[in-house]
Amino acid sequence: MISTGCVGYVTERTLTRVVRAQDGRLPWMAHFVLRMFPFDPVEEALDELGYRTVRVDELFKQRRFAGPQEQRGVLDNMAAAGLDASGLEEDGWLYAQLYLSRPSRHR
Repeated sequence: MISTGCVGYVTERTLTRVVRAQDGRLPWMAHFVLRMFPFDPVEEALDELGYRTVRVDELFKQRRFAGPQEQRGVLDNMAAAGLDASGLEEDGWLYAQLYLSRPSRHR
């Protein structure tokens, strides 16, 4: 399963429902998560279902901001969360962090 830019809108509730609908099979997952959204709740929920998640150190350009208003809102939210947007979002692009989740045990 690959998600790109949906975490933050689609929460761990939806992702765990998708996993539970797989009849016991645990699909491998790649989640590209915009930096303004925490992944911890998703990682914790997947851990309870038998996943191990690793964060890839590299950041990925997701898309340009729709306009100055969107950029200002994102920058404000990131600053409030203690995230540094220097050289990244402040330059006009949304960036995503990649998280890879795979079953911690074979079924």
